[in-house]
Amino acid sequence: MIVNKDLQEKILNYIKEKGPSPRKEIAQSLGVSQAIITQVTKYMISKNIIYEKEIGPSTKKGGRKPIYIDINSETGYIMSLDVGSYEIKGGIGNLKGDVLLLDKLRTSLDNTLNQIIEFSERLLNKYRDKLLGISIGLPGVVDIEKGILVFSANLPSINNINFKKIFENKYRVKTFVSNCGIFSLIGVYNHLKKKEKNILNLYWGNGISATFLSEGKEILTGKTKYRIDFGHITIDKNGKLCRCGKRGCIESYVSSEALLNKIKEKINKEIDMDYALKLAREREDIREIFEEAGYVVGKTLSFLIQYFFPDLVVFSGGLIKNAGDILIPSIKNGIKDNMDEKQYEKLNFKVIETEYIGVIGGIEFMINEIFSKHLHLLYQV
Repeated sequence: MIVNKDLQEKILNYIKEKGPSPRKEIAQSLGVSQAIITQVTKYMISKNIIYEKEIGPSTKKGGRKPIYIDINSETGYIMSLDVGSYEIKGGIGNLKGDVLLLDKLRTSLDNTLNQIIEFSERLLNKYRDKLLGISIGLPGVVDIEKGILVFSANLPSINNINFKKIFENKYRVKTFVSNCGIFSLIGVYNHLKKKEKNILNLYWGNGISATFLSEGKEILTGKTKYRIDFGHITIDKNGKLCRCGKRGCIESYVSSEALLNKIKEKINKEIDMDYALKLAREREDIREIFEEAGYVVGKTLSFLIQYFFPDLVVFSGGLIKNAGDILIPSIKNGIKDNMDEKQYEKLNFKVIETEYIGVIGGIEFMINEIFSKHLHLLYQV
């Protein structure tokens, strides 16, 4: 039996939010007596979930330093995977949200599932014995409750794969599966120190997604908790054939692959994105290809902005990181030209260049799940 589960959760969330804290402060903030806090924290210390530490100067009379309560970062670890059609990124974090390991590798389009599993084994290495949970971000439409990738145009070999079942059977820990854009948004939210409550995150890497965080807690999804896929919004019903089978999806015009194909046609030469960006900074005609894509993205994004009107519009992802100087002005022009100018002037923008933002978001998500819904996991390590 777990002693006062609800209060333990509140204590852990308070310390995670505020940092190491004295019992008196925790008691006052949570509206309970210090005696109860002392009783519950004593139990948590006995289970190695939290510990006492001395912080600050000694008292004027030369007594011991104040005693603070902090989360035991060695209680257990979380693995977070961010699967993309270009790269698979992963990381290990502790319960305080500290990132202990980050790694990545190029995605194999033919053997993706086995590659993801092998990559997870490599990441875990010395952390497996204390693994508490796993979060997996996938590109495309995800059934969040079942943990299934319903459809990914960019990684069709893992469509209809039940990642939740596979990873829970393999590692015997709680596994959460969602669209990678959601974990990216959670990462952005924490990166910004939770200052803005309503955030619209445009993630533009090999593919593209847009996710909205409402009031700092609610991420909007489609029916049956599928993630709405911005990349497959139709912008021209008679347009290009997309890998998803539809015509005119925005991703079929602005994905890294689509941009590279346009440039290859123009220069009649096989190139990678690094070389394409080099050309874009040397040749106006190549730069225009990127600028046109940015404008299309901005125009489409303007409809979401006018509907949600977020406190902050964030630009993130690999293509933003490497070509933001070209793309962002064009995105903003696309937004500005398709909404009221006075409303546009009220918008705030920010660029996030951390390429592991989705991995970090997955770690944060799992910590929040444990501290709010699955406290029992801490007693099973």
